[in-house]
Amino acid sequence: MRAAAVSIALVLASGCATPAFPDMRWRESDPVVRPLQSPDRESRGRLVVKTQCVESLISTGDTSARFRGYRLYDEEGRLLYASPGSWEPEDVRWLRPGRYIAVAPVRKRFLEFHDIRIQFSIESHETTIVDLTRVTESTTSP
Repeated sequence: MRAAAVSIALVLASGCATPAFPDMRWRESDPVVRPLQSPDRESRGRLVVKTQCVESLISTGDTSARFRGYRLYDEEGRLLYASPGSWEPEDVRWLRPGRYIAVAPVRKRFLEFHDIRIQFSIESHETTIVDLTRVTESTTSP
């Protein structure tokens, strides 16, 4: 009984037991987030990922400022980067021009999370913002 309780607690803490999107390849039919602004004169583009806050069962100054992680894939579905989470509200990555996919857990209800998948493109000298803080419960329904 105690082992089962610990297992359930670990699954809840991890947010998701299995990936919701087993095939990470680019889909022509899915919407794409496009760049908005030009930061400087490099051959790469800038990606800014904003993720949701981590809710804490015990609210302290330290835990309320932590933000959820995300996974970054190339258009072939290869994992490029896995962010475990951050103390900062934005994570910045410099990427070569191309098409990418971000997958991140978003809160559906209290202690219930759902992975969402967002396709985006990177262009030279441009910034693409993937803002997961704007995802609501209605947009996470499968």
